[in-house]
Amino acid sequence: MKHRWLSCALAACMLLSRAAAEIIPLGTEQPESLPSAAPVETAAPEAEPAAAQETESEAEAAAIPSVTEQGLSLGIHSLRYPQVNGLADAEIEAQLNQDIRDAGDVAGLSARLALVMSGSMPLLSDSRVAWEGDVFSCVLRAEGPLTDTRWAERWACVNRDTRTGRDIALADLFTDGEAALERLAERLEELQGALSAHLMEGSLTPVPAVFGIDMSGLTLYYPMAQYTRLNGRCGTVHFTWGELREELDLTPGGLLDRFGVAAQLALGADSREAIRRCAEEGTFPGFPAALGDDCAEIKARIGLETDPDFYTDGRLLSPDTAICRGCWLMTDRLREKDLTGSVVLGLRADRLCLWGLCTGVTTRADWQAALGSPDSSVTLGAEAAEGMRMVPGVSDYYRLGERLLRLHADEDGILRTVILQ
Repeated sequence: MKHRWLSCALAACMLLSRAAAEIIPLGTEQPESLPSAAPVETAAPEAEPAAAQETESEAEAAAIPSVTEQGLSLGIHSLRYPQVNGLADAEIEAQLNQDIRDAGDVAGLSARLALVMSGSMPLLSDSRVAWEGDVFSCVLRAEGPLTDTRWAERWACVNRDTRTGRDIALADLFTDGEAALERLAERLEELQGALSAHLMEGSLTPVPAVFGIDMSGLTLYYPMAQYTRLNGRCGTVHFTWGELREELDLTPGGLLDRFGVAAQLALGADSREAIRRCAEEGTFPGFPAALGDDCAEIKARIGLETDPDFYTDGRLLSPDTAICRGCWLMTDRLREKDLTGSVVLGLRADRLCLWGLCTGVTTRADWQAALGSPDSSVTLGAEAAEGMRMVPGVSDYYRLGERLLRLHADEDGILRTVILQ
């Protein structure tokens, strides 16, 4: 009986190489169904070969690069990993997919699943993918009884130029890779004190090997042996593109240019429309929550880095994620002791780089030139600013459809806080 159960478990694990969830085309809205890139045999009359050739060409043209989530869920266990489809170069695509499976240790986790399937601790794996232009960034996470009965977590990454098939190293993001990594290490050492209250053990330096990029910036992922948070998870540190702008390689046609980073760093003719679209979505790039989300669910799913803080109109919640360092969710005071019934009423970012709105860099004159005159403005003195947990200065309000964007400058006219409500 034992051998029969093990055979069934192993057979189920083999489905990891075949099972697929939804296909997500990149840079487009998801269609109801994706046409096959392969020619479809039809009963068309022999007299219409041109029409058949046209249909085949249209099918090939409709093949859009996309990501398919593959894997399976068995009881409390869930193993998921991404695979790429539709690249023009089949060899580059095959190698990328193999590298993703290797980095995520799909085969090893499959074998491990067979051994822990009857246990009470879930074995889980998932991923985060950002693919802009032909620059692909994938971070893979696994947690659970990875090697023995104790809980553990690990990160891995695959960053790839899908145009050339070349792997992307962290140093490749900067004009002077060696000098930039030294400066990055200095920034991490400066952060060590600020993050020490949430650090169980370890150090932020040296710079870890695992990293991922998206439109919000660069995130570093640490092994547990180097940096473990108080919640027992691997440490992560996030930098906005604006915080790294002096070292970034923004050469036209280069990696970051093709990824779209330049558009995040400078206000331009298209900035207002891009910011409006972001406002309509009710969230900032990479944020773990959106306007209207249930605060109790967010706390259960992510956790809070600190206890809620109070400001004039409600409470500020700091989700326990790297991107939310210096960022908060704004909510009400319906219940003083818990978050039952409370929803996200606003997103506040003191660290943000959003289509040219870069905290600590963008001036009030800059954003007014790009976005136009605000719908209203309010000056905050020292007392009012303290109540809002902000610095004294001036806030400009822009009505973007049903959303309200608040840009707050300090007394020197520099952007310090962005609020979306």
